[in-house]
Amino acid sequence: MRIFYGWFLLVVVWILYGFQASPGYYSWPLFAPDIMEELGLTRAQVGSVYGSLAFMFAVTAPLAGRAIARWGARAVLVVGNLIMTAGFWGLSAADTLQACYLYYGLRVGGGMGLGTFITCQTLATDWFIR
Repeated sequence: MRIFYGWFLLVVVWILYGFQASPGYYSWPLFAPDIMEELGLTRAQVGSVYGSLAFMFAVTAPLAGRAIARWGARAVLVVGNLIMTAGFWGLSAADTLQACYLYYGLRVGGGMGLGTFITCQTLATDWFIR
């Protein structure tokens, strides 16, 4: 009897998704009080940075589908995570509201859009279709 690796891949993709989506979604409330104090931002400004992450995540989802069709899910997953990593790295040195928008909103949000929901689902479902 042959082992079906799809179930193992499903567990790996589930873990990858957790490591990819959790920092983007759940780290901002941890950063926000310190960023507000250090940069002198209001709650509305900090909230709008998080809103820009959600917007970029939604905007890049169709691009993720096109990229997966062209280059494959694995490549898009790697590129998305590299973009998200660059966003977090840049955010660590952000000293203005605009830098927070650029690094967290655009880069982290864009990287999440490329490397999380659609990509992980595609990786898992491809094994079950075959």
